Amino acid sequence: MTHASPTCRPVRSLARPHARSRRRGHTLVELSVAVALSVGLAIGLAETVGRAISAHRQILVQDVGTRLHQRTLGDIRRAAFSAIRVLGYDGTGGAYLDAIEKGALTLLPGSRLPVLDTSGRLAEDIVERKTGNALLFVVEEQPLDLTPVATTYRLDVVRFVAFYLTRVNEKVIADQGDRIDLVQFTSMPYVLLAGVDAVTDTAEQDALLDELVTLGYDRLITLDVALNVAFHDIDAAGTVASSPTTSPVIAASTRHPPRRLLRRRQMSVAENGAAIGVPRFALPDTNALQYPSGLEVKVAGPWAARRVLIRLALVTGAAGSLDIATDITKVFTVGAR
Repeated sequence: MTHASPTCRPVRSLARPHARSRRRGHTLVELSVAVALSVGLAIGLAETVGRAISAHRQILVQDVGTRLHQRTLGDIRRAAFSAIRVLGYDGTGGAYLDAIEKGALTLLPGSRLPVLDTSGRLAEDIVERKTGNALLFVVEEQPLDLTPVATTYRLDVVRFVAFYLTRVNEKVIADQGDRIDLVQFTSMPYVLLAGVDAVTDTAEQDALLDELVTLGYDRLITLDVALNVAFHDIDAAGTVASSPTTSPVIAASTRHPPRRLLRRRQMSVAENGAAIGVPRFALPDTNALQYPSGLEVKVAGPWAARRVLIRLALVTGAAGSLDIATDITKVFTVGAR
């Protein structure tokens, strides 16, 4: 009897359909978790990178501010080293500061020169304000050696150099609506009247005055006197005017016009306020709210070794980050000449 061979049937999986479906579900959950973790890590990494970039930007901005600080204080220091006078806050000094040709770069309200303190102390003012927020020097220039006829005469030449604050309608930082800029003013040169008066020969003096006018020197100056008697013009006849120029303007140098030292920078001189500690040396002046602002000047000591202290506080606007304040103080000595 013949038996049919058994038919080979496929072996069914022991796993039930819903078990296979559950295993696929676990895989999707795991994938979702992995994606979520990856997104979280990416966001965290992006925030870390963003903070690093912002910190790096702040470091760069602070470095720029520090270098600008050093360069600005270097300009003041060079002017001070050539100074034969430092004008202070009194009737004479204030009149000279007002008389300089400022143009559009007006003086910040509340500006004042420092009181010249002969005690030699650079400590904080307790009773009297001795700190200013502007500087005015009389700077010695190369003397002129002229030989109008037969004799050579040496004439002393001076300039005025000022550093003062001006307000500019430009918003450069978050916490200030506009900018306070620092201005450097350099005057045209002036020949000292005493050198011309020392020429006793009338013909020599007339020839000397003619040569001065030819060279562009048409106004002479006497130092250490009030402004309304300090300048004498050389008139059309080639002689020194008998009467002084009563309301003179101290003209700006054509080669070195007044310039803003912080121009084209996202930077401003700091406002008064406790956050930056301005003022530090002087007593606050409630009647002059801008005094002394972020520039403080103190001049102390005997004239033979007068010390000039400059404190400059700048605030820099850093795009995408907090404003950055930098504060540098320098002390240097001006010797008498």
